[in-house]
Amino acid sequence: MASPHAAGALALLASGANDPDSAEDVYDLYDELTTAGNVDWIDDSGDGIQEPLLDVSTFEPFLVPTAGDDDDVIDLSVSVRKERGSYSAYLTWQGAESPDVAVYRDASLLVTTDNDGQYTDPLGRQGGSATYQVCENDISDIDCSDVVTVNW
Repeated sequence: MASPHAAGALALLASGANDPDSAEDVYDLYDELTTAGNVDWIDDSGDGIQEPLLDVSTFEPFLVPTAGDDDDVIDLSVSVRKERGSYSAYLTWQGAESPDVAVYRDASLLVTTDNDGQYTDPLGRQGGSATYQVCENDISDIDCSDVVTVNW
């Protein structure tokens, strides 16, 4: 019964930043999976052995929907500017047809906004990097832009 759980946990790990490109990456995922257990549970099995249970609460999966084919219909551009000591990311896009779009930052939903072709994301005073993606907000036909990375 543990196999489906372990396979699902590996899928979560592989979907994020840990996307394996080599056998070494796969072994790294295996090591991360086997150390992702905790013993913060009550063992009432009677055998006196408290084995660690798989804990995926710290995994960061990539849950952004992707387009049904390789042709991205949404063209996304992102620029970062510093004004009065604070950085902001300026997103502009074209090609989305739904009334509103979902804007993702670092693979997490940032905001659902009107499909007016622009959005400004305040980033704060410190430098960093982020990835952005804009997707149609129509469940019947989800199309997304390419993922765009910016550094500031």
